Amino acid sequence: MNSFFNQKNIFRALEIIYDKGKKVSDILAEQQSAQDASPSGGGLRFTNAICSQDILDDRLNKRVDSMVEQGLVNELLDFHHKYNLGRLKTNNQPDYTKGIFQAIGFKEFHCYLMLSKEQQASDEGKEELAKAVEQLKLVTRRYAKKQKKWVTNRFLGRSDREFEDNVTKIAEEIVTSYIEMKPCPHEPLPKISSRSIPNSLHETYTCSTCDRVFVGQLQWEAT
Repeated sequence: MNSFFNQKNIFRALEIIYDKGKKVSDILAEQQSAQDASPSGGGLRFTNAICSQDILDDRLNKRVDSMVEQGLVNELLDFHHKYNLGRLKTNNQPDYTKGIFQAIGFKEFHCYLMLSKEQQASDEGKEELAKAVEQLKLVTRRYAKKQKKWVTNRFLGRSDREFEDNVTKIAEEIVTSYIEMKPCPHEPLPKISSRSIPNSLHETYTCSTCDRVFVGQLQWEAT
């Protein structure tokens, strides 16, 4: 391990001992033995920051503009050139269903990238570039909507969960009791042990009925 990072870890561990009076390993053990613990340590909390679709779309458009200003097109041109040096030797066609070509950006700029340098500098090339940028914005906004839908379905989508009663209301009561320094009206849920299935924590399972992907056997069996 790099000695620099070794020193940083040692200094941080000493700071924790000085501030908390405990070793890092003891603190981690306490977190993992807590009622709401997870394999990652303490209980997991998810923050979902939302805004109106118009505001989100505007932010995404500006992010694409910023990426272009910071050299996105040159980066794509450089990658395209290096990739084609090998592709043309084997006479293969670009496959946008595999590897890095699945990422947003390559398909949208394909027509522009296929132009020669002279064509890219022409009015036709500039028009093609503008189309590619607009297409990238469109695809980015569409992907953000899919992400938003996934989060909603994953955490709030099932009516039988009764999210308002089982989560929101209880969470508010717990926080209120903490702020007012009163006894908590709710008992912690029993810890769900995942130690018996260590090899399945990161396996993915696909539900063909609801077209969703679940990570880990616990999530899969809970659906």
